[in-house]
Order: sequence, then C-alpha cells, then structure tokens
Amino acid sequence: MQIIGEKINGTRKKVKEAVLARDAKFIQDLAKVQVDAGATYLDCNAGTTPDREPEDMQWLVTTIQQAVEIPLCIDSPNAPSLAAGLEVVKGQAMVNSTTAETERAKEVIPLAAKHNALLVGLTINDAGMPSSTEARIEIAEGIFNDAKAAGIPEKNIYIDPLVRAVSTEPEQGIALLNATRIIR
Repeated sequence: MQIIGEKINGTRKKVKEAVLARDAKFIQDLAKVQVDAGATYLDCNAGTTPDREPEDMQWLVTTIQQAVEIPLCIDSPNAPSLAAGLEVVKGQAMVNSTTAETERAKEVIPLAAKHNALLVGLTINDAGMPSSTEARIEIAEGIFNDAKAAGIPEKNIYIDPLVRAVSTEPEQGIALLNATRIIR
C-alpha cells in the first residue's frame, strides 16, 4: 500500500503563503513530518495561479527533495505545471492525476509516459463522475488502455474509482466497492 502525504498543497493557506514567500524551512518541515508519520510519497501541489505555477512547482519539488528522499507525487490541474515538476524531480515520480476527460488525458498521459512516472487515473470522463459500477469500470478501462498504448507499464498505472457522497447516495459505497474489486 502506498501512503501519499497530502499536506504540501498550495490550496492550503499556509502552504500557499510559504510557496509565494519561498519559505523553504516551512515546506521542508512539513515534508519531514509527513515522512516521519509514514508517508511513502509526498504530494507536491504548488496551487498558485496558472501563469506562475510551473516556476513555483519547480521550486517546491527542489525544496522538498533537499529535505527528504522519498518519491514525489506531482499534482496539478495545470499540465505545464506537471511538466515543470517532472523536469526537476529526482527518481520515479507519480503523476496525480489524469481522468478520461478528453483534453486532460491528451495532455497528462503522454507526460507520465515521457517521464516514466506512475500514473493515477480518476474515473471521471467528459460527462463527469459516474454513479454506477459499470461506468466506473468503463472509464477505468479507457484510462488503462490509453496509458498502456502510450507506453506506461501496467504496474505503473493506478486507478482511483472515486466515491460519491455516501451520506446522500447510500448505494455509492457498494458501487465503489464493486468497482474496486473488478478493477483490481
């Protein structure tokens, strides 16, 4: 099982402030705390504006790698930012994430293949997040097949079947569990 520490995310106020101020100590301390808690990967998300995020991502990746030696999970909705992070990451990174949305898959899957990265595929397509087991499986198969066709080895592809709110859609727990079983 992989445990991804998710605290270095620029959507969190203090992390964003640290990225913008280039506060390496804050970021490195946060990285060390997560490693000490058992993280096997660290999520790296600059979370700044798209025009400056690639530069911020490179700074963030470099800063984290100066403090810890575990692999990074490069995370952004912005493909240029993913590319920037993958350019400076040491070792094999994980890309978080692609979906089956046409534009996203077209940008992210080749990036992961080019950099020999692990790839997380979320079961979302152009119609959104599915509610049925069958739709999740169909989307997962599409991501899996596209990733393999791009040259990503099967062992480097992770599928996240996603769970919808069980509190308002109680059947979603079973749909998720069934999808997980079949996808596996």
